[in-house]
Amino acid sequence: MSIQLKIACSIFSVVTIFLALPIHGQSLRNSSLVSMGNAAHAVHGQGLVVQQSIGQSSVTGVFASASARVSQGFLRGLRVVSKEIKLPFEVIAFPNSFSERLTFRFTTEHQEVTQVLIYDAQGKRVYEANHLPHNKEIHLNLSFLATGVYVAHLRSGNKFVQSRIIKKP
Repeated sequence: MSIQLKIACSIFSVVTIFLALPIHGQSLRNSSLVSMGNAAHAVHGQGLVVQQSIGQSSVTGVFASASARVSQGFLRGLRVVSKEIKLPFEVIAFPNSFSERLTFRFTTEHQEVTQVLIYDAQGKRVYEANHLPHNKEIHLNLSFLATGVYVAHLRSGNKFVQSRIIKKP
């Protein structure tokens, strides 16, 4: 028996049970009975989708294959992300840990003036300067910093990113 036939039989059984049982919503006290979801439908390019739910919003069981998807329990709905979301402003600090020189490389095209602020572990600002990236990189000589962990804030316009950096002896 194919999966679509099994699913159709299951749907028929559930529908038959709901139709056979008398439901008296008005006689329930301080309670409500809700049924929602789709019995079955074909999704273009994805095969058969079966959903059964009762109220609320969580899923208790999901079966999916290349041609069918069955969800039962409480449903949240299908979430489809059509394209990858990329952060508009990311930076990689290297080498991390460093002894004298540190480079910030932007992962996306970035050529605007960027404010670089570096804070020590106590939150004290120990470095502040504006830099214009060259080939998506900002090079810093931070040999004057003591050994330790720092947080670098890079700001350009309304874009902001922070990175943890480590100064070694």
